[in-house]
Amino acid sequence: MQVHSLTETIDVIALPDQKWGEVPCAFIDLKEIATATGNGLIAFTKEHMAGFKRPGKIVFKDLPTTSTGKIRKYGLRRQARANSSKTNQQDPAA
Repeated sequence: MQVHSLTETIDVIALPDQKWGEVPCAFIDLKEIATATGNGLIAFTKEHMAGFKRPGKIVFKDLPTTSTGKIRKYGLRRQARANSSKTNQQDPAA
C-alpha cells in the first residue's frame, strides 16, 4: 500500500478478530491534496497483496509521531481497540 500514489504514511497494526484471531488494520495519512476512499484502497490491495495481508479495516488520520519522527504504534493500537470494542458493543451480530 505504500506504493500507492495517494498515500504519504502508512502503519498497520493487528486487531483482535473472532474468526481469525487477528486481522490487519491500516492507518493511512494521505498526501495533502489527495482524496481516497477505503473501498478504493481495498481494491488496490486486492490487485497487489495476498489475501491474508490485506487490511480488514482502513482508518484515515494524521499519524502520531515521536520527536524523532517514528510512528507511535501504542497510540494507534489503543485507538483501534477502543473503536473496535465500541463497534462490537453497538452491533451484537458482529
